[in-house]
Amino acid sequence: MITRTAGDRNAAACTPTLELQRAGEQEAHQKRLEAHERRFPPNPKTVIARRLQEFLNLSKDVDFDAKLVAAGSKMRFADPRYEEKSPEGKLYYRAGRDVVAAAREVSQAWLKVR
Repeated sequence: MITRTAGDRNAAACTPTLELQRAGEQEAHQKRLEAHERRFPPNPKTVIARRLQEFLNLSKDVDFDAKLVAAGSKMRFADPRYEEKSPEGKLYYRAGRDVVAAAREVSQAWLKVR
C-alpha cells in the first residue's frame, strides 16, 4: 500500500500553478521570438531592403547647401529646422552630396534587382 506524504500533497497542489507559470513563460518566449524574427527575418535580404529604404527616405531631402555657423567649439546649422533633423540626416550632410548621391544610386539599383 502506498501512502501519501505531506510532500506529495504539496507537490500535487503546486502542479497547476507550475503549469500556468510554464504556459506563461512559453507564451512570453514565443512573443519575443516573433518580435526578433520581425526585426531580423531569416532571409537577410528583407533586412537589407528595409535598411536601404530607410536610408533612401532619410537622405532624399538633405540640403547640402545649408549654411553652418560657429557655436562655441561646434558648428551648427544656421536654420533651426536643420538642427532638428535626425543624427542620420546630419551624417549625410557631413558625408557630402557626391557620397550620398552614389550611395542612393547603389541602393536604388539593389532594390530594383531584388
